[in-house]
Amino acid sequence: MPRKITPSVLPGNKWCHGCRQALPVEAFTVDKSKADGIAHECRGCAAKKRRGRREVNHAMAETYARLSVLGFAR
Repeated sequence: MPRKITPSVLPGNKWCHGCRQALPVEAFTVDKSKADGIAHECRGCAAKKRRGRREVNHAMAETYARLSVLGFAR
């Protein structure tokens, strides 16, 4: 499978892999594990992903709590 090529962007901007837009560098968080030191998703996309994960985890915790009350969970 060929590697995805990100479009070239102007200096001071970075490509967001979430919303697929060129945004100013200020719209991204710091990520020291990346080569350029900037996260690959903008703050908005990262927040949207966190919100979705939080909802899923909350639902799973509620299900586990209900099952443990009934004696089905370990």
